[in-house]
Amino acid sequence: MSHSLGCGWYLNADVKKTFIDTNIRWNGTGVRVDTDLDPWIFSAGVGYRFNLRDIFGHGAQIVSVPIK
Repeated sequence: MSHSLGCGWYLNADVKKTFIDTNIRWNGTGVRVDTDLDPWIFSAGVGYRFNLRDIFGHGAQIVSVPIK
């Protein structure tokens, strides 16, 4: 989820759940374990979107990509 704060600044937050199935073996011991690692991943960030006209001048072509 992204939210515009104005003047090119954005606030972003994201939550993900991953599903990892794995087998663990200790060599020489005969021990084997099936385990599931299913962590939640939380992230947040602040970003700035640069204006290409400020960098390349007023003749630059601007391609607009919508933020989802």
